[in-house]
Amino acid sequence: MIKMPGEPPWIRDQKYRNWHADMFHMSNQPTLPANYRLFKASAAHYHDGEETAHSAESHLLMGHASMAPALSATTATNGTNASVPAAVAETVAHSSGHRRLGRADDAVQDLMKALPQLSWLVEALEKQVDMSVQAPAFELQIEAPAFMAPEAKTAKVVWHALFEPHHLLCRGSAVAALTSRGFGALAQLSDDEQSKATAFSLDGVGEFGALTGASWTPAGLDLVMKSGDMLACPGNGPQSSGRWSCSLSKASQLPLPAGTRLSAAALSEPSLGAAGRTAALIYEHQPSMVSLFQMSPDADGWSPVGQVHLPTAADGNVGFSFAGQELLAILGKSGEVHRRNVLDATRFWHAPPPSAPRREFRSACAGSALLRLALRQLTDGSAWVPELISE
Repeated sequence: MIKMPGEPPWIRDQKYRNWHADMFHMSNQPTLPANYRLFKASAAHYHDGEETAHSAESHLLMGHASMAPALSATTATNGTNASVPAAVAETVAHSSGHRRLGRADDAVQDLMKALPQLSWLVEALEKQVDMSVQAPAFELQIEAPAFMAPEAKTAKVVWHALFEPHHLLCRGSAVAALTSRGFGALAQLSDDEQSKATAFSLDGVGEFGALTGASWTPAGLDLVMKSGDMLACPGNGPQSSGRWSCSLSKASQLPLPAGTRLSAAALSEPSLGAAGRTAALIYEHQPSMVSLFQMSPDADGWSPVGQVHLPTAADGNVGFSFAGQELLAILGKSGEVHRRNVLDATRFWHAPPPSAPRREFRSACAGSALLRLALRQLTDGSAWVPELISE
């Protein structure tokens, strides 16, 4: 317990070999040894060119201003502290601590004397204020940084009950929201009027497992399953019965290592150029890595073209979609959207929208505007309802 700091307790220490109990001071002992203090506080001395009293007397009187009247009265009445000069006691009685503070009144008086000479400055300032009021309004246009998202608003869409979609697809002003089990809803967005979503089902996807990604092309829907299978749902929309028929696609199966599954996927639209079609895949065993594959129009099969790391804030919860050749990745917790062009590797970032309690972001798409699909829990905690947040 009495080892010096930094010394291990197992070494032999000779410093306290001949010590006895009287050399230790305990906290329950009322008196302190004469040599207990390490140092003695020194008295302050002021040297400002003025005549001062003896140091002890000066420190006694200047210790606190409220003591000065009492000291002065004591000196005048009962003769106590008679060695203290009356002039010093009077000076302390009319001061508030150190006598240098008494010069503040002189500084204020000097400033008041100089104010009339500064009248020209006051007139110039008043003239400048008048000119700024009469001058035409001029607003400095500062372009907001690209990463600062504009104010977000919720699209006016009425969804059917017990609908919790995970994927959002955009085509012009129309949107399609899909669940992982093959249910969906179509809606036409309008800035002024409220739109009602039309429910439909995807026939033929149940036997292939869960849906992990989709693409909406002029030919119809292209679906990506967790198993890596690709399904095609041709047509402009569901039939009158509310069903959209899907079947196994003729395109080659996406490349998956043996025994692995997909946690997220996205497909770009078919292109007639040399770039071809791009697939972005996240494997379950590599949740922080996006693998990019490309299929040329004249080729059969997918070829790896690169890998992209997800932001550290992704935390394994991310939604994918393509807008042209830009890959959109939305983070589930915050709702921020990261865009990356797969051709020239340019990047763009959308700041997260204003957060709401109990809101989870699932997907994003870029049509006429950037849309985010989120699920928000009702205030009573009874259910989760979908929301479309636009910029």
